[in-house]
Amino acid sequence: MVAEHENVLALQRDALRTDDSRPYVFQIVDHHLKQQPVQISLQNLTRVELAGGLPEGAKVALPAEDKPLVDGALVKVVP
Repeated sequence: MVAEHENVLALQRDALRTDDSRPYVFQIVDHHLKQQPVQISLQNLTRVELAGGLPEGAKVALPAEDKPLVDGALVKVVP
């Protein structure tokens, strides 16, 4: 173990995307996907810690097997 942080926002690593080395997630806003830039801190094989860019309580999309995630796409939130 190199570092450990407490009380941080962490996501499944597969929710994180990169474009030209800039990390982002697809935030769900009013049932639509919104590409949201984020700052990352620590990460391991399954989780990534966010250092900024996403408000607490925000919902993010995970990749789907049958459809690619696209900015502006209409989505259904499944609990």
